[in-house]
Amino acid sequence: MKSLLLLLTLSISSLVFSQKQKVTIDKDTIRVDEAPYAIIEKKGGGAPVYTIKSMNGTVLMNWQFLDFNNPNRVNKSNPNGRVTYYQVTFFNDKQQCEISPRMPTEKGVAKCIVENQLIKDGAIDQEAENNFVLIYGMKFSEEKKTTGGYRR
Repeated sequence: MKSLLLLLTLSISSLVFSQKQKVTIDKDTIRVDEAPYAIIEKKGGGAPVYTIKSMNGTVLMNWQFLDFNNPNRVNKSNPNGRVTYYQVTFFNDKQQCEISPRMPTEKGVAKCIVENQLIKDGAIDQEAENNFVLIYGMKFSEEKKTTGGYRR
């Protein structure tokens, strides 16, 4: 009976902790479950650049939306073979990586940052950053070089 009660308690606890955090943007503030998390500033129109800052204004990272045309990706739904991605630059140590935009919006960038736990206590979490850079790498730059991709 005790082991069943313990199992039930652990199951409920894991359900509570596994729920996704609610990410919202209020003006230029990223909020996680209503608490201020970071500042996001957008520059540019069609090809936005997002600067992410701590709540005290320290610049943490930059997300630049880039694209190129890859002749190998031409198909009916993508007649120019357009490839889009974000180049992410971390200012604490100048590491970079590239990530495909799930949602190429402020909120999409904010959700990615929160889901990957890139910011902790108002600074870049170094271990999370290292893992993020390791996982995503520079695959779009490599693709562009190897396929002769070009900017429109």
